[in-house]
Amino acid sequence: MKAAVRYEYCSPSELKIAELPEPEPQPKEIQVKVMTCTVNRTDMAVLTGWPWIMRLFVGYPKPKRATPGTDFVGEITQIGSEVKEYAVGDRVWGFIDNGCGSHGEYFCTSSFENLRKVSKNIDQIQAGASIEGVHYAYNFLNKINLKEGDQVLVIGGTGAIGSAAIQILKSRNIHVTAVSLGNVEKVAQLGADQVIDGLLDDFTGIKQQFDAVLDAVGKSRFK
Repeated sequence: MKAAVRYEYCSPSELKIAELPEPEPQPKEIQVKVMTCTVNRTDMAVLTGWPWIMRLFVGYPKPKRATPGTDFVGEITQIGSEVKEYAVGDRVWGFIDNGCGSHGEYFCTSSFENLRKVSKNIDQIQAGASIEGVHYAYNFLNKINLKEGDQVLVIGGTGAIGSAAIQILKSRNIHVTAVSLGNVEKVAQLGADQVIDGLLDDFTGIKQQFDAVLDAVGKSRFK
């Protein structure tokens, strides 16, 4: 099988495409044929080992897996002898933020909390684009006690996390003000009630108060 590989932490330009043996599942594992995956911010951390703390999870001093990749939509092509909840032919999607090897044609994984079956009626590319960013947006929002009509500021409305957060918040009838560097119309189409163009205005100067501020970029100081 073909796969992206690196044996040391490196930059994207140092990745190689190599022929590797097709992995065989252990008794509690499934083999997944990758249909769709993304290259996201978590992938960059897994690839480069930066921030340094990622190496505690991905591997130290070298990555445990040669092939990077954290999210996927795929089809189960083999199952281990002890796997009961999945069958060959099931379509699954998932996200493993310390890497699973999904930047290859096949990889093996055990059944885990963020692995789910996905309907074959859902477009595989749309499904793949709905994993990493939504995962983090949801895990921001489930820490906050919000109710219908509350006011929330989302910083970074066009990123994967921010755009997902806007849609989740609007599904709960929460008033959303979003900050975007341009792309104002696109953010408005996601459902934001108000969009501040960060290229034109300093959002930190607005007088409006919010029940929560969700920074999906991480470049603003807390104060």
